[in-house]
Amino acid sequence: MPIMSFGSQNINIITNKKAMTVRKLWKTPLKVGDRLHCYWNLASKEKKKIFEAQVTDVKTLPFKEIKNNDKLAQEEGYEDSKEMVREFKKMYPDGISDDDLFQVIYFEKLDINKWKGEKIDQKEMITQRADILFDTGKYDKSVLCYNAALKIDPNDVYLLNKKGDNLSRLDRFDESIECYDKALEIEGD
Repeated sequence: MPIMSFGSQNINIITNKKAMTVRKLWKTPLKVGDRLHCYWNLASKEKKKIFEAQVTDVKTLPFKEIKNNDKLAQEEGYEDSKEMVREFKKMYPDGISDDDLFQVIYFEKLDINKWKGEKIDQKEMITQRADILFDTGKYDKSVLCYNAALKIDPNDVYLLNKKGDNLSRLDRFDESIECYDKALEIEGD
């Protein structure tokens, strides 16, 4: 059962805008059909299961073929390949050589009813991530999570208010007011 950890830089994973990742080749390489158990910040007290997925495609490449690939870096959620390489050097402190193999892993998130492991309340999990991002001042990422949670429950007054709070901090006042107005329509008091 392969386990993967994602962090704040992988916000697009939670909001369903991304279904791939790049990782250094494991002792037992991933292959198409493998089931992934994916967590948010696996090594921290904020550890939380976020989804299960099935690998749909895998490409194994040497580091020299990915280290200058801006397109792949942007697909992975980085500004460019330089930023990706900096992050990889933090993730792999023992160093990376040009011949080290990496896997570009594409996956499909599984419906919660098809999970083999523990099941979660996806709306609650996404809301918790959004609240943490909001509390740490990452309003742009937090609003993405609130949007994802609102797709699950578009009439949740708490989510509408928090999204409005986020948008106001991003100086997007018209959108913020729309959220507050919708929340008031649903729950006037």
